[in-house]
Amino acid sequence: MERLQHWLEPVRHPVVIELGAGTAIATVRHFSQEVIHDWGGRLIRINPTECRVSGGLDVGLACGGLEGLSMIDKYRKG
Repeated sequence: MERLQHWLEPVRHPVVIELGAGTAIATVRHFSQEVIHDWGGRLIRINPTECRVSGGLDVGLACGGLEGLSMIDKYRKG
């Protein structure tokens, strides 16, 4: 955890991309929430069945990982 915090220190407004972490994997979701809260980041949650996000600036994609990452890549390229 110390190495992770050191790695995140210089990062401003990180984007966490969460792949397939449903409520059954609470540790991943807790980590995502901590990063977006403590470092002012945003969340992209990709999950076919549990994609809800609480932040108005965060994004939930109801699809599988490859499809979600492909959509992000396509959007990024314009």
